[in-house]
Amino acid sequence: MVGGIAQIFWILPILRRWGKVWYSIGIAGTTVFIAIWTITRMPGNPITHRAGDLDAIDIVTEALQLAFIGFSLLSWL
Repeated sequence: MVGGIAQIFWILPILRRWGKVWYSIGIAGTTVFIAIWTITRMPGNPITHRAGDLDAIDIVTEALQLAFIGFSLLSWL
C-alpha cells in the first residue's frame, strides 16, 4: 500500500520537473518494485517461499513500470 502511494506521489516531481535527483529516486524505487515482483514469482523465493501467480494485469503493470523507467531515462538526457 505504501509503495503504491509513493508511486502516485512521483507524478508531482515528474510533472513539475524538479530535477535529476527526483528522477533517480523514482527510477530506483520502481526498479526495486520490479525486482521484488520478479523474485516473488519464482518458486522457493526467500520472501514468500512459493511462486506467486502470474496474471495478465501483472504483466501489463510491469511493462508500464519499465516504460516509466525508460521514459524517465530519456527525459533525463
